[in-house]
Amino acid sequence: MSKYSTLGEFLLTSVKDTIKLSFSDIEAILRFTLPKSARKFRTWWANDRTHSHAKNGWLAYGWRVTEIDFTNQLIHFRRVAALRLKKPPPYPSVSDAASMSTLQRVRQFEGKARHFLSEYFRAKLRPGMFPGIPKLFDYVSKDRSIVGEAKYLSLGKGRIQPAKFASVSETVWLLEQVKAKRKFLIFGKSKDIPMKWLQRYGHLVKDIAFYFWNETSDLELLAKPSQDN
Repeated sequence: MSKYSTLGEFLLTSVKDTIKLSFSDIEAILRFTLPKSARKFRTWWANDRTHSHAKNGWLAYGWRVTEIDFTNQLIHFRRVAALRLKKPPPYPSVSDAASMSTLQRVRQFEGKARHFLSEYFRAKLRPGMFPGIPKLFDYVSKDRSIVGEAKYLSLGKGRIQPAKFASVSETVWLLEQVKAKRKFLIFGKSKDIPMKWLQRYGHLVKDIAFYFWNETSDLELLAKPSQDN
C-alpha cells in the first residue's frame, strides 16, 4: 500500500463529484508533510500514472486533478470513474463539513501529542510500520523500541459505542504483536472510553501503557504494563 493511498481512499468516500482540498487538508489526511515540490510545481500534480503519488493518491481511485491554485493553496479534484471501496475508511466523509472539522481535531491532537511524546520519551517519534503487521502506527521511534497510537474519543451522549471499544481492542491486539520495549496508547478528549475499556478488559493487557493527555498538562497514567506492577 502506498503512503499516498489514504488520500485516494479519502476521496473515494465523497458523495460529491468535485472537491477542493487545501494543502493542510491533504497533509492532515496523509499524516505527513507534502514535499516542497508539491507546493511549487504544477507537474507534481499532473495526472500521470508514472508518478506513484498521482497513481496511488487519486488516479487509481477514479479521480483527477483539475485545477491547482498555489495562491490559495488549493487543489481541485474531479471524479471521473465510479469505484467501490474494498474496506471502510478509518475517517469521516469529506462531504460533511463537521466531519472534516472532527478529522482536523483528531490530526491536531495526534500532531501535538507527537511533539509532546517525543520530548517525554526523549526520542523522535514518527508514523511507522513493523514487518508483518498491517498497521501504520502513529508513533514509532527510529530504533523501533517505542511504539504507540493516539485515540481521540468520547462516550457521546453518555452511552458506550461498540465501535469505539472495538477500535481500542483492535489497537491493543496489534500493539501486542509488536516487539518493542515500550508500547502505549494515548487518549485525548475524554477519559471515559479508556477507563471503561480498562474496567472490562484491563486484566488482559500485559505490556501496554494507557495514558490520557488534555494537551495542557502532564501525561496521566491510566494503566501501566503488568510487568511494571
